[in-house]
Formats: sequence, C-alpha cells, structure tokens
Amino acid sequence: QINAFALPGGFLYVNTGLVLAADEEAELAGVLAHEIAHFLLHRDRLRNGIVDDVLYRSSLSNALEAEANRLAADIIMPWHLMKEAEQKYNALSSEVKFETIAEESELSTTAIKIRFGKL
Repeated sequence: QINAFALPGGFLYVNTGLVLAADEEAELAGVLAHEIAHFLLHRDRLRNGIVDDVLYRSSLSNALEAEANRLAADIIMPWHLMKEAEQKYNALSSEVKFETIAEESELSTTAIKIRFGKL
C-alpha cells in the first residue's frame, strides 16, 4: 500500500510502498510536511490516526486536507523565500521559472506550481 498517517503523540507512519513509489526526496518531504501539519492542526482528531492514502484520499473533509496542504506548503516552501525566488527569475517564462525555482530549492516543479497557485 501507498500511504502515510499521523498518530497521537506526534508519531508519523510512512508505508514502504510510499517510499518506493516516490520519484524523489521532495515528494517524501511533502508527504511528511502534510502529516506534520495534520498533527499540528488536528490533534483532537488523531485518536485513531489520520490516514492519507496517496491513491485514494481518506474520508477526511476537503477542508481538513486543504488546511494541512497550506501548512505543509508553509513548512517546506516559506512564502517570503518563494516570492524572492520568483522576483529573481522574473525575466524567465513561467515554466522555466518554476523549473528553476524547483531545482534551486530541491522541490518538485509540481509543488512549486501549487505553491504559486498555478495548478
């Protein structure tokens, strides 16, 4: 299985299937940041663990997932650093700019596009 979840006490569980399926470390960093965000934001709901199946989203509401995604983005891609990078590469086309920022910050291009609201 490909999944990860947060448990009471701040423990995170990452299935080996997720580790094997990840194309790069940045993907794992994103998943871990997302689960840390669930722990920080939704501790009261962690009695049975919050499970996020990468292929099939759990029964959590979209609002809880969106909250966790926003905080995860703040954790791994602080907005002020992203804006500085965007200004630094402003002369480049959007696609090249996002690829350059992703490479420089060792994150996926998809994560960068999501952070800038382009996906």
